[in-house]
Amino acid sequence: MRWKKWAIQNSIQECLPARSLHVAIYLSCLVQQSKSPSPVIQAFYGIKWAHSVIRLKSRTDSDLVINVLEGAAKRRLSHSVQKKEPITPDLIDKMYDATFQEGNLYTQRTICACLLSYSGFLRVSELLSLKICDISFFTTHMSIFIEKSKTDIYRDGNCLRSGGASAAANFGIPDRLFKRHGRWKSETAKDGYIKDNLQERLSVSQNLGL
Repeated sequence: MRWKKWAIQNSIQECLPARSLHVAIYLSCLVQQSKSPSPVIQAFYGIKWAHSVIRLKSRTDSDLVINVLEGAAKRRLSHSVQKKEPITPDLIDKMYDATFQEGNLYTQRTICACLLSYSGFLRVSELLSLKICDISFFTTHMSIFIEKSKTDIYRDGNCLRSGGASAAANFGIPDRLFKRHGRWKSETAKDGYIKDNLQERLSVSQNLGL
């Protein structure tokens, strides 16, 4: 982990839990070294994820760290957005064949995260915020409770989210269904009054080509 390597090089003994000041300095160093916001944003979410794995409160939530992140993403390193190519079911199959290992929880976790992001149109922040108690399994489907959905202003296009939405559209899923599934704010005045039955809502994830 780059954060740990940087901490050791700078004689910081305690990497996890990290201190807000140390994280802010680390992100500031990345701002100086980077030509785009991506390395800074990836480091931010990486540290946040590492804390969540070991069930520690992440210092990335502090105002100091958020201010550094916003300064990097919105001001100093801002540039025109270049959308990523959408992920396809074929690419997901190839990823599974290339990475799956029996008994290897690390690779299985990665595959599971990609499948959840693709089929649920999840934003990175939504995926990282998931807890075990948010997931329920039923005989016909699984349900994921998303406590808070918010437009991710720091990303330059999530290819998994884009891929899932593209597949839904290409398979003829009604526009209002996959907009609701993806939690986009366009036409919310109309969509807010629409309540689809379970089978209709399940039809989105069932028709993504997986």
